[in-house]
Amino acid sequence: MLNSEIQKDLRHNFTVNVIESGFFGLGSGFASFFTILPLFVSTLTDSALLIGLIPAIPRSLRLAITSAINS
Repeated sequence: MLNSEIQKDLRHNFTVNVIESGFFGLGSGFASFFTILPLFVSTLTDSALLIGLIPAIPRSLRLAITSAINS
């Protein structure tokens, strides 16, 4: 069995890592292809077509990679 100091450190590390993972997920949700990148592109251009294509880029790449792997 682990001694009490190791158990205390293990509990602390687990708690901190769970909290950090939650913040990472929250942050990556805000910095996704659906929120931040279209906003950034809208500062560069007024083209609604280009801004609307931003979310399609990762989906297209994922489809192309999946097709290449399966063929």
